[in-house]
Amino acid sequence: MDDEVPKLGLWGMGGVGKTSIMKVINNQLLKETGNFDIVVWIIVSKEMSIAKLQKDIASKIGVDFSGDEDEITRAGMLYETLLQKSRFVMILAIYGESFP
Repeated sequence: MDDEVPKLGLWGMGGVGKTSIMKVINNQLLKETGNFDIVVWIIVSKEMSIAKLQKDIASKIGVDFSGDEDEITRAGMLYETLLQKSRFVMILAIYGESFP
């Protein structure tokens, strides 16, 4: 909840409850409507493309893509929308083999 903490990572071996604790945190943040402008939960698989991830995020934050934007343009649109939010939480639940 501290403004000085811009991001938080949680990782560990499978089956220890990472997703469960993040679901609890997500649900609690959704209840506390005064603290954040938006709370977003996105499931990301190892095989997911950047375009699919951008479309999933866009649908959660109310951005409409026309369909002919490139990856950089979509990223800019998402960034500009998120800049308009004073505080937001985006939880990316990543599944699959290890990510870099």
